[in-house]
Amino acid sequence: MKMLSEVLSSVSIEGRILVRNWMFRVVILLFIAFLVWGLYASYDMVTHSYEMGFTEGLQSLHYAAGLNSTLSLASVLSFLVAVIGASIVGSEFTLRTAKVRAANEGWVNVVMAKVLLILLISGFMAFIASAIGIAGSRIVWSMVIRASEIARTIGPPEIPVSCWQQLVLVIMGMFFYGLLGGFITLVTRSSLAGAVAGIGIPFAERMFFFWWWLPSQLYAILIEDTFHFFEGGFAGAPPLVPPLEHGWLAWPALIGWTLLLGCSIWLLSRKQTI
Repeated sequence: MKMLSEVLSSVSIEGRILVRNWMFRVVILLFIAFLVWGLYASYDMVTHSYEMGFTEGLQSLHYAAGLNSTLSLASVLSFLVAVIGASIVGSEFTLRTAKVRAANEGWVNVVMAKVLLILLISGFMAFIASAIGIAGSRIVWSMVIRASEIARTIGPPEIPVSCWQQLVLVIMGMFFYGLLGGFITLVTRSSLAGAVAGIGIPFAERMFFFWWWLPSQLYAILIEDTFHFFEGGFAGAPPLVPPLEHGWLAWPALIGWTLLLGCSIWLLSRKQTI
């Protein structure tokens, strides 16, 4: 209980440091801007296109599909949390406060607080995406039914997967990328290295290595299986997804990678000399 109390106290300190971090603010603003732009771009593209899939494209703008649409866009942006994770873990090295905090709070407690904060930020960003999806889709749909008579006859689409499952996937994907950026930062003691590698490694996996068991490929498989992508809609399924006969295996595999990263950070923080 004492260790938990110390970690929670460290989380509070980390949170106050983070909200003053300009990189964190930039990433959050970019995240929100992309989601809002995605909703507007969906409206603009669907309402001005009468090609194949038009009816289903209109369904993608229905308020009942709002969470599906914005969370699917948020899943694409999960890699941004690598920058936040690198910034959170690297703040002590940037501010040169690592020795002071390690002496006062214990380096393991400090690092575990950073891991917990990355998880909280992942949940916070998923919440932002959900709020934009719920509120924004209502606004967009009201614009659609004023602009199109066809839209007034269209009922709500059937989304086969629970919105809670979609939310859990987005949080897990963001948490994984945040841990990846944080782990590399802890190894190199450089936020820049953590951010660059945290973004670059997943992209390299997706572009050049098509093994299904790699974390970024697992995440792509789960995105494809968890979200409904409408024909004629703005958001599309991930490209170049490797085949996996039993798709449910991707869940425990990605959870395993996340736990491996978390345990690696914990072990490294215990052995690291500050």
